[in-house]
Amino acid sequence: MILGHLRLYSVLTPYATEFRYPDDYLSEPTVDMVQEAILYAEKILNFVKQRIFEFESGQTNIFK
Repeated sequence: MILGHLRLYSVLTPYATEFRYPDDYLSEPTVDMVQEAILYAEKILNFVKQRIFEFESGQTNIFK
């Protein structure tokens, strides 16, 4: 299941690196790009929250 989230991570990576310091060669992200990034970030957050809950409640192995 963790591997299924790799695409989400790869979409968000530029927001942590490339877009932090825009220059003449890199334009700012579009509204659509930002909306997609927010959606993916929410999915990742929900996934992590669920894994923490499952681990703390003893329902599953966190590394599954």
